[in-house]
Amino acid sequence: MKFSALAAFAALALAAQPAGAAARTITLHLPHALAAHQALVAIVRLGAVPRGTTIRVRTADGTLLGTLSPYAIVPGQEAGSYTVPIPADAVKHGEVTLLVGVEISPTLLRAPRTDEVESVSLRYIGVSP
Repeated sequence: MKFSALAAFAALALAAQPAGAAARTITLHLPHALAAHQALVAIVRLGAVPRGTTIRVRTADGTLLGTLSPYAIVPGQEAGSYTVPIPADAVKHGEVTLLVGVEISPTLLRAPRTDEVESVSLRYIGVSP
């Protein structure tokens, strides 16, 4: 009986963990402020991840920016680069902080290994007025 109570407590503790708690924190500095005709995107480069791996990208306050789930990949080869839009209000003091995690379950993430998320960079894109 004690074992099942302990197991239930452990399951509740894991389920209550915030989604960004085990994510990798990445802070990127902007070379210059956003102009009126620009938007910002993150370029997330994934390595050789198993088919169906889900990567979540959030802002520092936990707002979900994007979910990367590569399916059309060749096993053992890099999954490629993915673009995630960054809202202007995510820029604080000339930098953007992102939380990047591999989904284990809908409520639990783990930090990605360096061979899973190889790099994250920022890119300015032009937008129409």
